[in-house]
Amino acid sequence: MEVIALVISILAFLLSLFQYSKESLRQKKEATLVAYNELQNDVFTDLTTYPYPMPEIKFHGEEWNKLTVYLAKLERFSLGINTGINSIRILNRLGGAYYIREFEKLKPIIDRKRADNIVPGGHYDEFEKTVIKLRKLRNRQRILFKSWSVDK
Repeated sequence: MEVIALVISILAFLLSLFQYSKESLRQKKEATLVAYNELQNDVFTDLTTYPYPMPEIKFHGEEWNKLTVYLAKLERFSLGINTGINSIRILNRLGGAYYIREFEKLKPIIDRKRADNIVPGGHYDEFEKTVIKLRKLRNRQRILFKSWSVDK
């Protein structure tokens, strides 16, 4: 009788552990969707008005300040991706190529901020790390897709 109670207890524990991990993953996906939607409204909509490549922006002018605010928001979102709060796979499905392209568009601003950096530490390192991870993920997917392709 004690053995049956022990087995039932272990099964109940494993089931609750499974449910917890599934709920945690769902919350991570939801948090990514919500955060990306905020970026879409607060950053990406406005960034579409800038051409690629980015034209010369006056250092510390109004446009410069607006773009650095956008970069700060992208950096915070990227920190969430890199710490595991948000999901890189969901970001990739939502707009991985777009996220990479926006990084490339903003790269001249990032480079200028880094060159003029008077405080130790990198500017927008989290954003860059996320883009590197996205590129690797997208490259792996491309290789995998090609290996599944029937037209070899």
